[in-house]
Amino acid sequence: MATTTRLAIKQRMLRVLRSRDPAVANLPVPIATTSVGLTTRVNSTTLERGNPPTTRYNGRAVEIAELVASGPAVGEIAYVNDGGYDGTDALTVSPAFTAAVQSGTDVHLYPEGFSPDIVNEAINNILEATYAPFIYIPSLVVDADFDANDVGTTGAWSSVGLVDTKELVTVTSVLLRTDNQLLMGQLGLHIVADDDEGVQTLAMFVHDTEQLLISVTLRMLTATTMELEFYNSTTSAVIKTVSFNENAFTELRFNEAVPNDAESVSLRFMGTGADTEFMVSPAVIVQSDAERLYPLPSWFQSESYFKEAFYMPQGWSTDASDSYIAMSERLRPARRPEFVRGDRWATQHYVRLACPGSYPIGLLCQKPFATVSSDSTTIPADRDYVAFKAIARILRERNDAGFVQFERDADALARSLEYNEQNVTIEPPALVRR
Repeated sequence: MATTTRLAIKQRMLRVLRSRDPAVANLPVPIATTSVGLTTRVNSTTLERGNPPTTRYNGRAVEIAELVASGPAVGEIAYVNDGGYDGTDALTVSPAFTAAVQSGTDVHLYPEGFSPDIVNEAINNILEATYAPFIYIPSLVVDADFDANDVGTTGAWSSVGLVDTKELVTVTSVLLRTDNQLLMGQLGLHIVADDDEGVQTLAMFVHDTEQLLISVTLRMLTATTMELEFYNSTTSAVIKTVSFNENAFTELRFNEAVPNDAESVSLRFMGTGADTEFMVSPAVIVQSDAERLYPLPSWFQSESYFKEAFYMPQGWSTDASDSYIAMSERLRPARRPEFVRGDRWATQHYVRLACPGSYPIGLLCQKPFATVSSDSTTIPADRDYVAFKAIARILRERNDAGFVQFERDADALARSLEYNEQNVTIEPPALVRR
């Protein structure tokens, strides 16, 4: 999966766009300040390249790209005053930054006619109009893929007892140990709990005529054992317990009938001793053998987002019951499910399906990228695609014919990455080979 940041995309754009302005064409991106300035002055000897006149940088935007010591925050913007270059190493700018610019601070000096606001807006426009392949697995569990990023007391993942640690971490976290990344998501649920403490899902309302398939992928981070409990929320009784102590990501999968006295059930991830530490990977799957409507997430705006359905067979068995090597078996094609849409409903899109025995059903979709508001935010997209596409959009809006080549370069990358742009379909290869 390609990942980047808004800062990296922005700098790629500026390295291309600087050639359109002779004043900054021979300057690096970013520029490092070489001495402490003022709130209205930026110092860098790099500015002297080519012995420019004092009017050389008039009106150019200056953006702080790095926080150094007590200097201004990343993203603060000022503009070079008329005649604001002193001919050697200083730019006088306004409005004033919130603090004096420190030595060694990376700054962006924008080409004439461009600014951080224009570039940031173009990046977000491209992100929200671009759709990338995404595996979504319907589940009765609320926030089964941790997409809501909420493990607070009122969130979908509440505590059982006094849990030491309950947090969502990214795939780059040291907790994941780079040899074992999360299998199907960007966030993992990290839990540290003592005996008979842990984390539970919200209660799922069920019928006593149903049989449920439970599939959970997790790994231990310490040499301890955790327990996955299938729990009767109506009677506060454990229906089934599966013990787990593997360090590698492993799938726990089993089928269980809903008891006659259960109106609702939940899953509980419990410690069995002091400081039981483990990681849960998305998605946490609970599917019924009965035909059911599963709500689809808010980003699913049309049935055209769906590409294909697949079964997920259990992998190779481990030495423990109900335990399998995660994703160790090929996916298998499934028939197209039925989609139900109600534009005036609280949840507008549902998918109707029934889980056949012990094979959960997943959906290959196209999901738009999320917009970002910070330079440091990780973006699961290709840097050059977003940069070239954003440049093309800016130039096209200005009736600049130069947009054509950037559009072509971005579209070539989109085809290789299996991206779709809004209103443009580039069919990806099938996820499941028939």
